[in-house]
Amino acid sequence: MAATQPPPTRASIWYGIFAAPVAFGIQEILDWLISSGACPSGNPADIGGMPLFTNTRAILWGIGAGALVIAAVALWIGIGAWRQSHDPSFLSIRARLRSDYQAAAAMLVSAVFLIAILWQTVGIFVLPECGVVR
Repeated sequence: MAATQPPPTRASIWYGIFAAPVAFGIQEILDWLISSGACPSGNPADIGGMPLFTNTRAILWGIGAGALVIAAVALWIGIGAWRQSHDPSFLSIRARLRSDYQAAAAMLVSAVFLIAILWQTVGIFVLPECGVVR
């Protein structure tokens, strides 16, 4: 007889619902603060700008990696809760119980915000640290 996993706790399902959006918001705020400190005068360092922070790419990458881990754990919790739900289909969600609806919400919300965090992290590798916008 195969052992079944216990249902997700109330705290874990709420983590699955809210952790990825909160991580995205915190990443957005910290990225903006650190990026604005890289060129506080609005000019690149080679045009006379005085950066408050050095090596901002590493800092931003660390923030992005942390946000990715938080969102991935939230997605893992959401998928695990969905697999234990009473809804047999993944493509047509018919969550009739509250716990099934919360499992679907945790899975979908965390997946969307995981993609948003990935998209926001791509800019670290593509965009210049400090540039003049015309």
